[in-house]
Amino acid sequence: MSTALCLASLALGAASLAKANDAGWPRVVHDGSTEIIVYQPQPDSLDGVTLQSRVAVSIKRPQDKQPVFGALWVAATLRTDRDRDIAEVRSVQVIRTRFTEIPDSDLQGIVAFLEKAVPRWDLSLSLSRLRAALQPVDSGGDPGYRNDPPRIVVENRPALLLLLDGPPRFQDTGKKDLQVVANTALPVIYDTKHKEYWLSGSSVWFTTRDILQGEWKAVDSAPASIQDLVKDSNTQASPGVEGQKTASADQLRSARIVVATEPTELVVVQGAPNYAPLAGGDILYVSNSESDIFLEVATQRHYLLISGRWYAAPSLRGPWAFIAPDTLPKAFARIPESSPKASVLAFIPGTDRAKDALMDNVIPQTAEVSRSNVKIDVAYDGEPRFSPIQGTTMAYAVNTPSQVIQADGRYFACEGGVWYSAPTPGGPWQVSDVRPTAIDRIPPSSPVYNTRYVYIYDSTPDVVYVGYLPGYRWSLPYRGVIVYGTGWNYPGWYGTVYYPRPATWGFAVRYNPWAGWSFGMSWNSGWMGLSARWGSGWGGWGPAYPGPYRHYNGGWFGPGGYRPPRPPDWRPPYRPIGPQPYPGPRPWAGPGGNIYNRPGQPGIRPQPYQPGRPPAGGNPGRPVPMRPDPGRPNNVYVDRNGDLHRDTGGGWQRRDGGNWAPERPAPAPRSMQPERQRQFPGPSVEPRGPGIDDERRSRERGAGMAGPGFPRGGGGGGGRRGPR
Repeated sequence: MSTALCLASLALGAASLAKANDAGWPRVVHDGSTEIIVYQPQPDSLDGVTLQSRVAVSIKRPQDKQPVFGALWVAATLRTDRDRDIAEVRSVQVIRTRFTEIPDSDLQGIVAFLEKAVPRWDLSLSLSRLRAALQPVDSGGDPGYRNDPPRIVVENRPALLLLLDGPPRFQDTGKKDLQVVANTALPVIYDTKHKEYWLSGSSVWFTTRDILQGEWKAVDSAPASIQDLVKDSNTQASPGVEGQKTASADQLRSARIVVATEPTELVVVQGAPNYAPLAGGDILYVSNSESDIFLEVATQRHYLLISGRWYAAPSLRGPWAFIAPDTLPKAFARIPESSPKASVLAFIPGTDRAKDALMDNVIPQTAEVSRSNVKIDVAYDGEPRFSPIQGTTMAYAVNTPSQVIQADGRYFACEGGVWYSAPTPGGPWQVSDVRPTAIDRIPPSSPVYNTRYVYIYDSTPDVVYVGYLPGYRWSLPYRGVIVYGTGWNYPGWYGTVYYPRPATWGFAVRYNPWAGWSFGMSWNSGWMGLSARWGSGWGGWGPAYPGPYRHYNGGWFGPGGYRPPRPPDWRPPYRPIGPQPYPGPRPWAGPGGNIYNRPGQPGIRPQPYQPGRPPAGGNPGRPVPMRPDPGRPNNVYVDRNGDLHRDTGGGWQRRDGGNWAPERPAPAPRSMQPERQRQFPGPSVEPRGPGIDDERRSRERGAGMAGPGFPRGGGGGGGRRGPR
């Protein structure tokens, strides 16, 4: 992806009190005796949080017999809140107008009126509409991710992957004769007296004398001291998700424990593969596996999707080779939205799901951070130790769970999507209003690569305006789709404590539009959720033992991939059971998706803010109320030439001489926007589709996702087509 963020957006208003939902389009505003109809804005560009868009409007003044139509180009500041599915904008500035129906003698007055009125319009728009209106642009180039396959183990019976970060590392638990294997995400206890390893498998225990080479035997219980140790560490286990499948004790007893010390993925097929048809029978999928396994009938090649990447092999036993997503067989794009495998459409370039996932990946989450109320402490295992970052003059701290970077003669910490700075590695840390100048040159081979996706947009003496893209949580754009993780193996730190690093492989990383990225380690999603069975938080790493054992709760996954909000008692892994309709509601709300909106952070506010340096003419006076007009179709568009078009439901009309006339072939679009030097790097996006018809389809799709049944949507008036 290119380094410029060119994301189109909507137009946009600047109210001091924003609505928590999208009221629908078009909207009506009365300014004195003048009535203005505002149609849904159309995207042009976004640089960081600075938006430019086109807006079709009609104006009815007392002296006008009929409304006059025109076009506005506006610039504004984007505000986003993923928990509420809302994109709001502030500091609106009218940068261009076009009203061909108004006499020259009146034009200056209309322009002056709009330049004063538009910045006071109270507008909000759902992120769902915004995602539907845009698509990213792949500018080519190799981002440097590692896509070579991990070790892929295929089992035909229940199995669990016990993944270790290298040879087993031991730490004391504070209990006599008991140590914990620190460098694995699962609860493994070593009894030093009896030379036995014990693994908790929920209702069944597994034991062996050789963790790497030995056979694991299933037993009904472990020694009381070991059971108590695991029970004490599992105080935050959560109830299961409704509808989630669970494993029986008999299934657990027959399970095989697969131990690995290198990047590995476990694929389990319950017996011999059962193949079911998709895409008219051109491809088949394995129906008795939770993994995404396909067979192309024509070539008899198997395809496997893991961590958002495709691999192909002549048989399930391999050898597996990476397949670029844009070289997949065309039949994959014909997988029906209603099929049990519709979730893989997010990884097939050109599909609506892939475009939506990409757009979700390039819209920032923003927040206002108090300079005085937000503090952090950075802990090191011993004296701070730094390692160079390849291709830069910077270095990162290796013996801390925090992400600390030495750059520009200072020290920077990226914590919770906020940049901090300090004169020494130990602090004192303060909220920073600058980020390291070379941060965008960090390569994917570095475990601090994700900090490239955390930005500082503006600041005042009191607050700093920040934001992050989902790349901060390891959800990354790649050749028309998204992938999880860089594919690089980042070994953890082991000293007196163990600090794990983010991992791409080994956790059955999956994605769907409702749950986002989810994680697991067994053949059955109900057997063992990492945090539900072991430690605290959704990515908990090991038990929080008392005594000399120090436990890092940051999680194997690091900040993780962006996931929409979930129920308060949700814990991974989770995936829907059976097919689900799409688009449709994402029925959960809460702090799960927005890392700024978490308890214990009084100085971080995801609510809308007023930037410290608004554009000229931004946000003067009180906001003007706007209301949706559900009886009026949202069917008027502005093309890039500034001409107006209307969708009648049976064809297109063009505004000509104050009337609507049948559409004639339009000239090739040309931008009326001046080229701007971009300030904020990031993936590049543009309006979805090259023409008005594509914008109509995208508008209707967005209205479907933001309309009735979408809990944070609020009005679906924008989805109607043509006069009724």
